[in-house]
Amino acid sequence: MISNRFKQKRRKLYNSIFIAVATMKEAGINISKHTSNVIDPEILNLADYVITLCGHADEHCPVISNKKVVKWHWGFEDPAKATGTEEEITAKFNEARDSIKNRIQLFVKEGK
Repeated sequence: MISNRFKQKRRKLYNSIFIAVATMKEAGINISKHTSNVIDPEILNLADYVITLCGHADEHCPVISNKKVVKWHWGFEDPAKATGTEEEITAKFNEARDSIKNRIQLFVKEGK
C-alpha cells in the first residue's frame, strides 16, 4: 500500500518537473526528454571547469583528480523546494532560470 506521504511527494515531484519543462520552454529550450545522470569522472577530469549549481551537487560531486580542473560552485536556490501557490512556485523556477542564464553570461563575458 502506498502511503499518503509518498503520494504527496510524488505529486510534488511531477508538478516540479512539469513547471521546470514549461519554464524552460518559455525560454525556447526543450528539456522534456532530458534526464538527470551522473557524469563519468573520466569526463570530469578532462574538463577545464566543473561548475555545480546546487548544494547537493557541491557536497556530493565526484572527486576530481586532475589538479588543472577549476571547480566552482554557483549556489542557487532549488526551485523544486519552493512552497506556496502555483504562481509563486512558478516564479521561483523563472527566477532560478534567469539567475543561471545571467551567471553564465557573466562567465562567458568575463571568464569568472
